[in-house]
Amino acid sequence: MKENQSKMCAEVSSKTDNTKKKNPHEEHRKRMRERYSITGFSGMQDHEILEMLLFYSIPRIDTNVLAHDLINRFQTFSGVLEASEEELLSVKGVGKNTASLIKMMIPLFHEYSKSSNNATRLKDSDATSKFLRKYYTGIMNERVMVICIDSSCKVLSFETVCEGDCCSCLLNVRRLIEIALKNPLTAGVILAHNHPNGVALPSREDIDSTVELIKMLANVNVKLVDHFIIAGNEFTSMATSVNFKSIFK
Repeated sequence: MKENQSKMCAEVSSKTDNTKKKNPHEEHRKRMRERYSITGFSGMQDHEILEMLLFYSIPRIDTNVLAHDLINRFQTFSGVLEASEEELLSVKGVGKNTASLIKMMIPLFHEYSKSSNNATRLKDSDATSKFLRKYYTGIMNERVMVICIDSSCKVLSFETVCEGDCCSCLLNVRRLIEIALKNPLTAGVILAHNHPNGVALPSREDIDSTVELIKMLANVNVKLVDHFIIAGNEFTSMATSVNFKSIFK
């Protein structure tokens, strides 16, 4: 009798433990994943997309609440991704793993974009601006980048020349020439840099640096095709601008 009671108690205890271990939010997460598998992110609100992302760093709580808190704090989905790690950690419920996951998203997208550029051709300023914009999304400091193209305007390589304070002297001409000469098929280069807190117009320094670079690249039979200035969603293509295109002739 005592032995049977012991077995019954053990079974009840086991069931209780299993109930405790079961994630009470698992059915909701399952429905969200099923919805995503059918429609992707189409029709989802920003907080729902963020909620799903948080599934992978927070296994056992309702991430909907935290997703709303993050959107409220940083205003938009992009604002959450662009927030610093310190800012993210200041939000209740965000730990190191969650902050790291969020901060990984923009660099991950940039790496994906780099690996998908093999057959890209930049035949005009609109195509080039679209190509460049994804690399400047979420970038809050100055970044100088260079694209090397062949004679058919196919992208051969794409590199960051400098970022941050080192860009105060905009161009390291020697470094740019080294990049251009890495691939013997390089026929031209496209330069780009951003004005994070300014307007998409070249400064006097930008203009002088562009003129210098055109001369130096010509010495190694490489053409400076264009110099793009980017500020938020705005851009200026110096090679097609009425005010600056004469520099490139």
